[in-house]
Amino acid sequence: MTVDSRALEVAYRFLQRYAKYERFPGKAIKFLSGCVNDAWLEKRGAVGEADVRKAFTEQTGLPEVFLRDDLPLDTAALEAFFTKRIIGQEEALEKILRVVKVFKAGLNDPAKPVATLLLAGPTGVGKTASARTLAACCFGAGQALDPLLRLDMSEFQSESQVERLIGSPGGDPGRLLQHLRERPFSVVLFDEIEKANPVFFDVLLTVLDEGLLADAYGRATDFRNSILVMTTNLGSRRGGSLGFGGDPLQRYEAAVREHFRPEFCNRLDQVIEFQPLGPDAILAIARKELEEVAEREGVRRRGLRLEFTDVLVRHVAEAGFDPVYGARPLQRLVEQRVVGPLSRFLLAEVVPVSARIRVDFSGEEVNIDVRP
Repeated sequence: MTVDSRALEVAYRFLQRYAKYERFPGKAIKFLSGCVNDAWLEKRGAVGEADVRKAFTEQTGLPEVFLRDDLPLDTAALEAFFTKRIIGQEEALEKILRVVKVFKAGLNDPAKPVATLLLAGPTGVGKTASARTLAACCFGAGQALDPLLRLDMSEFQSESQVERLIGSPGGDPGRLLQHLRERPFSVVLFDEIEKANPVFFDVLLTVLDEGLLADAYGRATDFRNSILVMTTNLGSRRGGSLGFGGDPLQRYEAAVREHFRPEFCNRLDQVIEFQPLGPDAILAIARKELEEVAEREGVRRRGLRLEFTDVLVRHVAEAGFDPVYGARPLQRLVEQRVVGPLSRFLLAEVVPVSARIRVDFSGEEVNIDVRP
């Protein structure tokens, strides 16, 4: 079994840049041993550059375009990837896309997390979905484990609860440290960060400054390959209303700076503002949720083609949007008023394979029928 010289060079470059939490030569021996073992199992006589890239992608989730300087970033495809999943937040997505481009170029500060973002805005406008999409884009190419860790900070309002995140003396590592040790290439989402106990912000300042966090035994956990995303609703009730006919809120940074300590705000890379959803965005989200029903296993297995009328889309948008909770109740309404009746229809009727099914709304109920 041989390892090509070019494969050695590429492996060294990847490990030097990304595996900062381990040391040479140990990390090189460990990584290349895995590559050699894979080649042996696949009955190949050599390990090449492509094998190294494949193995590194499987370990980190980094897409190949991030690992190869000779491959340009397809900005149009990148924008389409995000806008398909996040609707009505063009200005916010532009700032998030900038993070991805800096990471691809390798210009992020190597001594800190890849990025530290605070997403501010009303509930149900796409902040959590943006974090999930960012994780899929940057770290979702190969690793089998979910690259997103979501922490509801309302569960960490006391000092004893914070120990569940970082661990306590004599105990096991907390949930946050355990995740980063298993998946250093991750997006960590701190949802509703303003609700966390002040002790947590003292801990977080160390991470934002140094990209490292030591447990009670002095063992350091590396955050320098992670993206930290925080969400907040601060300022979302000022200056406007949400939904159909509502005026969008302008900015939230003043409310953020009023609530958080200056030393915390100054360590954030960006405060990204999410605007209330307008009527067109709500309609688009309703259509997107319905189209995702058509991709479910029970529909695809039968080869069915679902068609949703404009009347149904409008009904879902208007009945599913809540001025306080944004578009979040919309998913629940789709389950109740569309998925439920559709499942009963498919169980009660003999529906031909590959049939075209029209789903409409009239009066107070959803109507479903097979179309020729």
